[in-house]
Amino acid sequence: MTLVLDNTTFESPVPGRFAGPDAALVTGLEHLRSGRGDAAIATLKEAIASDPGAIAAVRGLSAAYLAARRPADARGAVAGFVAANAMNESAWKLAAQLEWKLGDRAAAIALLRRGLERLPQSEAVNRLLALFLAATGQLEAASAHVNQPNASPATLRLRALCELAGAQRSTFLPDEIWSDSDASADAQISGTSSESAGDYLDRLAQSPRLIDALLRLPCDAAPLSRQMLAELEKRIERLVSAQPAHADRQVALARLRLRMNDHAGALAAADAAVGANPRLPDAHRARAEALAAGGDVEKAIGILTGLQKTGLAWPDIETEIRHWQTLRPRAIAQQRRSEAA
Repeated sequence: MTLVLDNTTFESPVPGRFAGPDAALVTGLEHLRSGRGDAAIATLKEAIASDPGAIAAVRGLSAAYLAARRPADARGAVAGFVAANAMNESAWKLAAQLEWKLGDRAAAIALLRRGLERLPQSEAVNRLLALFLAATGQLEAASAHVNQPNASPATLRLRALCELAGAQRSTFLPDEIWSDSDASADAQISGTSSESAGDYLDRLAQSPRLIDALLRLPCDAAPLSRQMLAELEKRIERLVSAQPAHADRQVALARLRLRMNDHAGALAAADAAVGANPRLPDAHRARAEALAAGGDVEKAIGILTGLQKTGLAWPDIETEIRHWQTLRPRAIAQQRRSEAA
């Protein structure tokens, strides 16, 4: 069983695995998962008292307060953690994400700016600030925070979004930008290996997340050849034919075909992903991406707006909507030209 707060997943504990200070954290998260709010709050407070630096406990406590409709207490818990851990970039990120979740976007941005006063070289804080700025339409200001040397692929992807806003192509942002998991994917993408190219493509095809990380890079950061993309497509198609209900792979296939400018094929794969798992946000986002790339910007915006109405107030979704809204006049003009012809 899992609990998801924004993009953070709390996994079910293994019985008997934890003891001592960790026991309160695990028990508190289990109370939170089971809907025992008061017990979760009390136990997670104990966990924080035992280990004031336990960000998982603070995150869980803020989630419990939010579930109990106590936003002031959630803010208080996180603010106390930030005050005691001002040199911890994860503390500033957590505080900003909480404010964003509560709808105070100005406060979220202000918190990240304060964090950068302490940690000016933090790529994670710069990246999140750029994401929030881009989501509120401040693309020029956002681009100033994604120009660090040796930037990770997640940062390169965000930089590409800022630079390409208004261009006649669809651009994407990953949900993973909220996490710190890019390093492992970066190593797998760029690291050297003695295995053959065919073996590497087979391994790549089996990992939708790795495919997504690779495809979301700007073209200049990942100059993938048409032949390589075609070979990768064949391997994913074989896996999908064996497991047609594997929605994540259908999404990966859709985005791969988008990179190959196969809009119809991308839409077919995205439709299959939605059919396999209608509750998977990425399946609907892939469908929106395929529709927008094919010129149907209105339907794409409608899909993303629908996701927002279900509670997915992710900043990257809003950024995509804003981007496609800038494309709307061009798409309408193009459609009229086609009809006139």
